[in-house]
Amino acid sequence: MITKVHRLLRIHKFEEIFREGKRAMTPFFVVYIRENGLSISRFSIVVSLKISKKAVERNRIKRRIRAFLHTTIPTIKKGSDVIIRVNSSVVALLPYRDVERELIQVLKKAQLI
Repeated sequence: MITKVHRLLRIHKFEEIFREGKRAMTPFFVVYIRENGLSISRFSIVVSLKISKKAVERNRIKRRIRAFLHTTIPTIKKGSDVIIRVNSSVVALLPYRDVERELIQVLKKAQLI
């Protein structure tokens, strides 16, 4: 579980990050990053209905990403707001290790690790 201080919750912050933030992509994920001026990084995960119509599958994907973030937050560069958007429905079928590898790859592209 991601602690409350590491969660990005406000809608207007989402809009700012999508509009003004930098972006890094892999075939499975898109990461939007914007500096927040704080001593912590905040995260949010977006899995749209296009990925899966079933809430169970969307929630499973989010749980996997949150599990990855829980173990990785101490190594991620501080002072950024980060939105991780799932880009492909294949993520639901991938083993956890492959999801983890893809997330590491996209975070390295975004220069957060």
